[in-house]
Amino acid sequence: MDNRAVLVHITATGTAIVEGRRTDRIAHLADLTGRLTPAEWAPILAALPALRRLVDLDQQSEQQEQS
Repeated sequence: MDNRAVLVHITATGTAIVEGRRTDRIAHLADLTGRLTPAEWAPILAALPALRRLVDLDQQSEQQEQS
């Protein structure tokens, strides 16, 4: 490997597209989750601490790789 690198930057148009898609996904998920019953929500809420832990572990891994 010769360690070449290329830097890219997202354009304002690209940023707007990404943000718009994110907003659309959030609205869609909000609509879907609004249809769940309390009994259906319970296991999702119970899983949140484990999901948070996964995010934390991933962030730690990324930080270690950057060090």
